[in-house]
Amino acid sequence: MTEPRALLRRPGRLGWVLIALAAAAVIGILLVLSNLQKPTHLGETLDLEQRGTGLRTLTVYYLSADSLHVEPVERIVLAGRSVRVLSQELVEMLSTPGEGLRPPLPEGTRLLHVFQEAEGAELVLDLSAEVATAEGESLLEDRLRLTAVARTLAENLEGVRRLRVLVEGRPLEHWGRHLRLDPVLRLEAWL
Repeated sequence: MTEPRALLRRPGRLGWVLIALAAAAVIGILLVLSNLQKPTHLGETLDLEQRGTGLRTLTVYYLSADSLHVEPVERIVLAGRSVRVLSQELVEMLSTPGEGLRPPLPEGTRLLHVFQEAEGAELVLDLSAEVATAEGESLLEDRLRLTAVARTLAENLEGVRRLRVLVEGRPLEHWGRHLRLDPVLRLEAWL
């Protein structure tokens, strides 16, 4: 039988280790329990007025497979993009074929620079050389390609009403082989 005095002796090394492990386990359990919260319904956690990362739907226009009309396609991007970033994304979309649709800009066209006047109504896009090589089969196709680009920019870039197109820093004078471009395009004429 164990004497009562033996229980009151100072714990040995093994005893201290066991005490430390027990204390660590208690502290760990308390930390876990203190972080548990009552589950909340998703509807309670959404604050629609709170600003944060949102999404924006863009309308991008492509040529139909037969090049007889333009087709709108909705694309989703992050909201709050600058005009420069949004213009770059739009040029990329306009030069990438859609499902069963033809891009209005030649594949591989890149946005080199974008400039916007102080009031924001005029936009200057400096595009890579691929855009100057695009030629439609007809006047209608060239006109539809330009319509698709103008409508895409006008509908997605708020406040932009005029467009200048440059190719590697020089004004683009012809759109395809059938259309002569004015130095400044009024986008509302293409809507």
